[in-house]
Amino acid sequence: APQGKGNTQASGHHEKLRGWTSAIAKLSGEQSWQAAGKILKDIELQHLEPNTITFNAVLKVCSRSRNWNLACNVFSEMRSKALPQSQITFGSIADACARACYSLATLWMYSLSMLHQLQCFWGMEPSIISWNSCVTACGNANSWQQALMLLCKAMVEGVQCDTITGNAAISAMANAALWKESLELVLAMQLSSVLPSIVTYNSLMHACRGSHAAQVQALFKSLLRDGLRADRFTFNSMIAASMGTAGWHQALGTL
Repeated sequence: APQGKGNTQASGHHEKLRGWTSAIAKLSGEQSWQAAGKILKDIELQHLEPNTITFNAVLKVCSRSRNWNLACNVFSEMRSKALPQSQITFGSIADACARACYSLATLWMYSLSMLHQLQCFWGMEPSIISWNSCVTACGNANSWQQALMLLCKAMVEGVQCDTITGNAAISAMANAALWKESLELVLAMQLSSVLPSIVTYNSLMHACRGSHAAQVQALFKSLLRDGLRADRFTFNSMIAASMGTAGWHQALGTL
């Protein structure tokens, strides 16, 4: 009888933990990290032991709300409890850092550290999501050299890079106005059967800003041939590239 009571109690604890974990997973919004942190504390106050799934749910919330600081604290707590980490763990931390790199540029180094740990200490192959997060972190921090090196590293290791991976590196180079290098990378992507998206074209146009109106016009025609639909970023980039040149009236003519 005592054994049956213990099993029932354990089952009850498991159901409660699953309920709390589900509640965390459903959180959304910029401030959802606060609710996730509170739920995590409530779980421990009820003498329940959060598991890897629970912590991963919190890390996903941190990623969506760009709270890299809480993500790092949660990761430290997982390690202190000797809980196993997974692709989701590292991917979520890297993504949280990538999203926050706009405000703290050095976070790209932490993202790369997560990638290194995943490969070297845990013996796991990073998913394309982890690779994309790290390249994006470098791109958001305007560290185009690191973004390009990481992209090349992924390709050498046989990772099937996608449009997101390429766009992150292209965006970083575009911010540095490296339009020729950006175009070369797009051509390399196409040779690997990775098709450009509207984000790709917008980044290329942004790279051509200032005095390359003819190149921007050619890119605009190309995206239309590819069946893509221009958005406000497209037109803003076209105008920015045409300002101070004879091509400004052509840019206005596309509006």
